[in-house]
Formats: sequence, structure tokens, C-alpha cells
Amino acid sequence: SLQGTPYPLRLQRAGGAGEVQLAEWDKDFALAAPAKDQMVDYGQKIPHGN
Repeated sequence: SLQGTPYPLRLQRAGGAGEVQLAEWDKDFALAAPAKDQMVDYGQKIPHGN
């Protein structure tokens, strides 16, 4: 952004592992826990950088 506050618009994981688009900044939304079938647990697959 050359003017105003810059906001991230998209987060994308390498290798086609997923993408999150962030398009509705400053808008209210209902917050609720996801259903079990909508959760992903990467567990030990994510390196911790120790």
C-alpha cells in the first residue's frame, strides 16, 4: 500500500497445501468453533525451528 494502512490479502502455503484469502477487513463477523470435519491437525508435521 502506498497510501493508508497495508493489510495482507492472501496467505498461501507452498506445494498447494492451502490458501487463506483475507478480503473483508473492518467488517464484523460471527465467531464460532469449527466443526470436527473442518479442522486439520498438523501435529508434529510442522517444524518448530529449534
